[in-house]
Amino acid sequence: MTSRKLLAEIKELRLEGREHQRRADELIDEIREEVRLTREEVQLTREEVQLTREEIRLNREVIRRNELAFRQGATALGELIGEIRAQTQAIFKLIDRLDGGAATA
Repeated sequence: MTSRKLLAEIKELRLEGREHQRRADELIDEIREEVRLTREEVQLTREEVQLTREEIRLNREVIRRNELAFRQGATALGELIGEIRAQTQAIFKLIDRLDGGAATA
């Protein structure tokens, strides 16, 4: 092989090497961009998970308070029903006395 051919082949190999290096640089840039985007997505996911946890905690507190209010309301309703029955019986007794015992409960 002549020195001219050898130099030409070396020149061609250098060009191919530069092309390979350019392509490698492009791929590295793409990988870096993908890593950056992935990190952003991971951060957003973490934030969404934190918000979801906070919403769950808030929902549990709302449910707990609703259950407490329901129990208190049920207790108050039970007391009112008892009072209404007692007042109804007192009214029937009063009517019986006013009618001379003719009314029935």
